[in-house]
Amino acid sequence: MGAMALPYVRTYNEAILYIRLRPCGCGETEVRWQDVALTLDGEPARYFTGACENCGRPREFTLAMPEQAQPRNDVVFGEGATRSEVLDPGEWLSVSDLYGQRAEEVLSDGEFGAEDVSVVHYTLSARVSAVDEVLKFLPDNADVVPEWFFRSVPGRAAFEAAPGRFGRDALLAERTALWENLERFVKDYYGDGTGPTDSDAG
Repeated sequence: MGAMALPYVRTYNEAILYIRLRPCGCGETEVRWQDVALTLDGEPARYFTGACENCGRPREFTLAMPEQAQPRNDVVFGEGATRSEVLDPGEWLSVSDLYGQRAEEVLSDGEFGAEDVSVVHYTLSARVSAVDEVLKFLPDNADVVPEWFFRSVPGRAAFEAAPGRFGRDALLAERTALWENLERFVKDYYGDGTGPTDSDAG
């Protein structure tokens, strides 16, 4: 039997997202990850280790990823038009929704400070990036994301719950609305329209 293929992530951001979508058995997603670059079967990979911040259980992931992939403060999950190999379009749209829920939680908090502004800016930006990832599953000239792309249980559930969201027009409209919402937030909280510096994002 050959060795099992490692999950392939395109960027460090996608690696962390992939890991966070696979919480500890206690349900916690927070871990102070440490990672080390590896070469396995001649291909670059990265080994992540850490302890669950809730129960202390040791956790580990080994992911195939480009050698040049490094931590970054933006919210680009994948470079260019290459589709994700670890998340399907249903999962990506659910990720966008989860970031939206996080933004609403922070915005509705009675105490909204400078750190919260950075968190909301990041989550609203991530919503746009996640929808961009869904759009990469649209073949040229196709009006809807093909059903066979929804290969995971959660991705399939997202598709069956709202198949109309995966049409080209619907996705482009949602992407536009999310981008406009992000621009309004930047204008309201940063004034000059520049947004936070890299050191403020996260």
